[in-house]
Amino acid sequence: MSKVKKDDIQHAADIPEESVIPSRKKKAPKPAPPVDNSVEPDRLADAGDTVTVEYIGTLPNGKVFDKSTSEYPFVFTIGAQQALPAFELLIKGMKVGETKTFAISPLEAYGIWQEDRVITVERNTFPAGEHIEAGKQAKVAFSGGTEQVMKVVEITDTGIKLDGNHPLSGYTLTYNNVTLTKIE
Repeated sequence: MSKVKKDDIQHAADIPEESVIPSRKKKAPKPAPPVDNSVEPDRLADAGDTVTVEYIGTLPNGKVFDKSTSEYPFVFTIGAQQALPAFELLIKGMKVGETKTFAISPLEAYGIWQEDRVITVERNTFPAGEHIEAGKQAKVAFSGGTEQVMKVVEITDTGIKLDGNHPLSGYTLTYNNVTLTKIE
């Protein structure tokens, strides 16, 4: 038996590639190519970007007033007046995958509830056959040709009380778990 010298041992790095016999074992599948995400991972949302967000909007009493999910996301362009300006401002500077919760005051949302936006009109202001129901909305035509959708608050034999405030006026709006899922 001959003695093997240290210099006779070949290391894998020293063996020419063409002399290596391929293994009969199944090779592991190649990893999937990376997803082409045209947005850099650290890119921050900015004016002009179209963004996709998911969130749950709640009122101070915990009632959900709006919800955006992966199935029905909220998509808007920052600066195009498609969302509350305060909401846009809070989305600016976020990056994809980032999540935060924030509240928007009534002044930054739909304003303070105003008593002078509540009016009572005579019952005969509406056509006799028109179905009007408390809690529903009605389109009201004013002199000068302007129209406004108002909430019917109360109906009596002689008058109809209407509220022209936005339904969310006077409320602090909390947007929970706001997640930026896409920037385009």
